[in-house]
Amino acid sequence: MSADVVAGWGGGEAATASGKKTLWWRDAPSARLAALGVVAFLAYLGGTWAFPLLRYYRTPLLDLGKLLDHGVRGGLLYTAAAVVCLACYGLALRIASRSGARLGVILVFALLFSATLFFSYPWGAADLFDYAVIGKVLGQYELNPYVVTGVELAGEPWVDYAPWSDTTSAYGPLWTALAGAVSRLAGKGLLANLLAFKGVALAFHWLDILLIALCLRETRPDRVAAGVLFYAWNPLVLVETLANGHNDNIMLAGMLLAVWLALRGRMLAAMLPLAGAVLTKFWGGLLFPLIIAAGLREQPRSLWRRLAYLAVAALLFGGALALGWAPFWAEGQGAWAGFRLQLFTTSWPLVARLALERWLEPARAMALAQGLALGATAAYALARAVRVRRAELTEASYGLIFFYLAFGCAWFQPWYLIWLVGLAAASWDRERLGRAALFSALGLLSYLLYHFVWFGWGLDHFSIDGFRALAMAATVLPPGALWLARGCMANR
Repeated sequence: MSADVVAGWGGGEAATASGKKTLWWRDAPSARLAALGVVAFLAYLGGTWAFPLLRYYRTPLLDLGKLLDHGVRGGLLYTAAAVVCLACYGLALRIASRSGARLGVILVFALLFSATLFFSYPWGAADLFDYAVIGKVLGQYELNPYVVTGVELAGEPWVDYAPWSDTTSAYGPLWTALAGAVSRLAGKGLLANLLAFKGVALAFHWLDILLIALCLRETRPDRVAAGVLFYAWNPLVLVETLANGHNDNIMLAGMLLAVWLALRGRMLAAMLPLAGAVLTKFWGGLLFPLIIAAGLREQPRSLWRRLAYLAVAALLFGGALALGWAPFWAEGQGAWAGFRLQLFTTSWPLVARLALERWLEPARAMALAQGLALGATAAYALARAVRVRRAELTEASYGLIFFYLAFGCAWFQPWYLIWLVGLAAASWDRERLGRAALFSALGLLSYLLYHFVWFGWGLDHFSIDGFRALAMAATVLPPGALWLARGCMANR
């Protein structure tokens, strides 16, 4: 199959080696891909059938473990379903990357997967309900979600479903404003709001697919179809975006759009979608030094031209942030950041904090662990920025996000891997793809640890932090170890 066919945008026919046209179902790679797609679709359909949103949305604070009684049988069922989806994904990726396949076939099954999981209950986290409460505070009560919490609304029934309803909005103002608009349009029904927020997740899921394809057309046009499959068929991305409804793909869209504009040489224009990513979730700003540095290298050697570039870029980026925050800013709002720095879960900073607590009081150990993690991330970002070039932006962006998630993120959650998978797909390199695929597979399987091994299989004698440290060894450690091993081998 020719590179032009692989890079094409779909269609009903494929070119054979002899130059003749053949229907896609007679094209062996596409037919095998379709067979794997059918198996994966049946697995996702079974999950949605077992946990339909319409049946369970009225019951507060359900999750995977509660739905399956934290039992051995439930854990084995989840593991089997996850392994089937991951196996289909891995085999499909092998076909698409080695033999090629029609992009149209890939997109049809991506649509089936996303449409099926759209109707699933969000069994991985209750964030979807938190979004509904945040949106209702702004869109229906017309109050500031950075000042007023859900529990402060007298008689508000939705707070029973939202575990973070006693805190102010943890997201940037762009997402908060969007949540308010969604709530205003969806009205007062809880189900209508949940479906509306899932609709936003679905729309941005497909925007991310488009942006990944656009990035690859700039750097690896022969890998557009395979790169789209890497993201659009990824089981963790599908579950966290369409079933659980997380908003991380909105931040990813801002990052991908910024990278695509930068790849096309529009370095200043890239500042605006990057600011949009930050205004959704703050960690979108990780890419700022990379894009700034790559743009600086594109400028003439004139000092004044470079200073002018930096000034305009800072004005665009900073101005967009200021405009985004202006309607919501209130005195004392920065206290939320201090609260966020106290949160630790499956991560190296947690292990560092637990080790430091042997010699330091908990508050100092916590601050030092966070400082070391953030300092290491900043140092790595600087090291990448000083040598990054425009053509290398997708690779550098992936590398920085990987470093942060593997080593610097204290409050690691599986859905953060949506960022990594998207950037890996847009950068297309076998080693980077392998680490992202492994990380996302372990992230999907980590639900087994917390919902079954911890609660139901007799390991509750561990403290929650102790168990999180053990879970880190199963989730975060392997990809990080691969990265370190590769670096050591490269320096031999």
